[in-house]
Amino acid sequence: MQHQTGILGIRIDNISAFLDTQRYHWIATVNPEIIMAAYDDVLYSEVLNLSDLNIADGAGLEYIQLLLGKPTIKHRYPGIDLVHYIIKQAHKKKLTVALFGGMETFPNGTTVGEVAAQTLQAQYPNLHITTIPGGTVTTKNNQLILSEDEVTKINTTQADVLLVALAYPHQERFLLHLKDKCPQVRLAIGVGGSFKFLSGYTKRAPQWLQHIGLEWFWRLLFGGQSIRRIMRAVVRFPLTVLWRTLKPRYRQGNMACIINDNNEILLCQRANALPDIHWQMPQGGVDPGEAQETALLREIKEEVGTDKVEIIQQVPQKHTYTITDSYRFSYSGQQLTLWLVRYTGDGSDIAVDEREFVDWQWVPIDRLFDVLHPVRHASAKLCLNQLNTIR
Repeated sequence: MQHQTGILGIRIDNISAFLDTQRYHWIATVNPEIIMAAYDDVLYSEVLNLSDLNIADGAGLEYIQLLLGKPTIKHRYPGIDLVHYIIKQAHKKKLTVALFGGMETFPNGTTVGEVAAQTLQAQYPNLHITTIPGGTVTTKNNQLILSEDEVTKINTTQADVLLVALAYPHQERFLLHLKDKCPQVRLAIGVGGSFKFLSGYTKRAPQWLQHIGLEWFWRLLFGGQSIRRIMRAVVRFPLTVLWRTLKPRYRQGNMACIINDNNEILLCQRANALPDIHWQMPQGGVDPGEAQETALLREIKEEVGTDKVEIIQQVPQKHTYTITDSYRFSYSGQQLTLWLVRYTGDGSDIAVDEREFVDWQWVPIDRLFDVLHPVRHASAKLCLNQLNTIR
C-alpha cells in the first residue's frame, strides 16, 4: 500500500485489501465535507490519519487535485461502491459480515440496517451476514458515548468484516476505538449513508450525474441533504484548498531548551526517524484556547516526564518551518515559540514518552551542534543567542 497524496492535511490512499490478514484494519471513506470537518477540528484530523487506509469518496477530491496539478487519485470509491467491492471479496473468501448502524426506520418499523442486510443477502445467498442491534454512537467533547456495550455486541457476531454506518465524526472515532477491542475483525469500514442506498431508503443519483461529479446536486434536490452541508463541500472546500495553497497556515507550538546546572542541554532521540539518528529538544503543539506557558509545561511533562523545571525566559524570535510530508497534517508546518527552561531535578525523574522518543541525554553546550540533528540547528541558535544575552 502506498500513501498517494493529501488534501488539507488528510491523507488519501490507494485502495488495498486487508482481508487475508488476521488483525484489525480500518478504512475511512473521505469526502470534501469530512475533510472540512477535520480542517476545523485538529483532533478529528489526527483520528483520520491514524486509519489504515483513507479512500477518496467524492469527485471533488479528484477535481481539486487536477486544479492544483497534483498526482491524480487513481481510485475513487463512493461508499456504496466500496461496500459492494468488499462484500464480493468477503463472499468469495467465505467471511462473516456484520452491519452496525443504519437505525433509521421504515413505516413498518424495520431499520435501514436490517433492510440493507436483507438486500445483500439476496444478492449473495451464501454470504454469512448479520446486523447488530442498537448500533448508535455519539461523541461529546471529543469523547465517544456508547449507548450500550457495543463492543461486546460486535465481538459476539464473530464478524470478519464490520461495516459501520454512522455520521461523521462519530464513525471514525468509533472505528479507531475498536482497534484493540475486536481481535477477530479483519476489516472495519466507515460507510456513511451507504445502508440508506442499499435499503432503498434514499435513491441514488443517476449514473451520468455520478460520473460527472454532480451527485451532490441530486442529493440536494431529492436526498434531503441540507444546503449548509452542500455549501461546505462544494463551495467552502475548494476555496479553502486554494486559499491555503496560496497562504499556508502554521500550527502554533513550543520548543523547550532545557538547561541544567552543569550548562548541559537536554536532547531526546526521536522515534521512527530511521535511517537518521535524530536528536532534538522537546517540543509540542498548543491546544486551542490553551495558554502558551501552560502548553509548554504540559509538553515537558508529557515528553520527558518531569515537572521539575522553571521557565527562565521566552526567546523573542519565533522559529517557523515547513513540513515536507505536509499531507499528513492540517498545517503546512509549525511556528515555534522558543523557551529557555532551567531543570531543577536530579535526573531520576526523566523518562521520555516512548511514542515520541527512544532515548535522552544531557549534552554540553559547546557540543550541542555535534549531536543535534541539522534541521534543528536554526532554532537552537536562536536559543543560544538569547542565553548568551542573560549570562
